[in-house]
Amino acid sequence: PRRGPPRIALAMLVNYPAPLAPWVALSIENKRRYAARHGYAFELFTESDPGRPVVWSKLVALLLLLGRGEADWAAWIDLDTVIMDAAVPLARFVDARADVVVALDANGINAGVLYVRDCDWSRMLLSAAWALNDSRVPAIDYWREQAALMLLARDPFIRNHLWAEPQL
Repeated sequence: PRRGPPRIALAMLVNYPAPLAPWVALSIENKRRYAARHGYAFELFTESDPGRPVVWSKLVALLLLLGRGEADWAAWIDLDTVIMDAAVPLARFVDARADVVVALDANGINAGVLYVRDCDWSRMLLSAAWALNDSRVPAIDYWREQAALMLLARDPFIRNHLWAEPQL
């Protein structure tokens, strides 16, 4: 096993036509600078599956990122999220006992920020969530990929691989 701090790749998706709104450019720059400060790879995905709402594409983006084998953890941060304290490293939130770390809010899993370990189990979870498209998730389908992760997390086997970090 590799020693030292975890190699982390930070990813986000921007699927807006140019020119970008000022807030979109600021969000991208916020994450790009944060990644550079901590020595993380930064990946900006710009394409999504045209057959699904754009939020589902984070699952595919994470699978692509993990498939490269260049990072121990892939960290996803939604476009509408801003890193407020750039001094706090993402490594603080990864947990050696978990394969996926999710944010937990009053509604349950919030997939706007999540960390995924590069391992077969994580790839299985992301693939299983992708297989639960909008027609297969329960009544909370407006949460889309979040609803898929919530549904899968009901299984004790899956829950044992997850760590839920309460939102601050």
